[in-house]
Amino acid sequence: MSTVHSPIPAGHIPVTNYSSDNLADKGVAALSPCIIKEIRVTNASGGTRYLQLFNTSVVPADGSTPSLIPIPILNGATVSITYPEGGRYFSTGLSWCSSTTQLTKTLGGADFWLEADYVNAN
Repeated sequence: MSTVHSPIPAGHIPVTNYSSDNLADKGVAALSPCIIKEIRVTNASGGTRYLQLFNTSVVPADGSTPSLIPIPILNGATVSITYPEGGRYFSTGLSWCSSTTQLTKTLGGADFWLEADYVNAN
């Protein structure tokens, strides 16, 4: 996992870029409150997986319910999710997983490559 802070143009809020840096089944993009601007994910599995996002600073246990509606990612697909205007606020942090089930967390294999752009909100 890597986190890169972008150069700050005058008058702009700094954006942090998170990347899983390789295929993974879960991760923590932000350890503290943040505003998500954009998420990009590639599914390298042989089947549909669900991107689940959690308002947590650790990846929750299997069976947990995601904080947002899970997003189906078809096998071989790359998807970009942009949150308009002010972005999407996460009051605790941002963790994510690749799940084989839609409504509760059931880890799939290490089949997602995920990147996220966010602004620290603490």
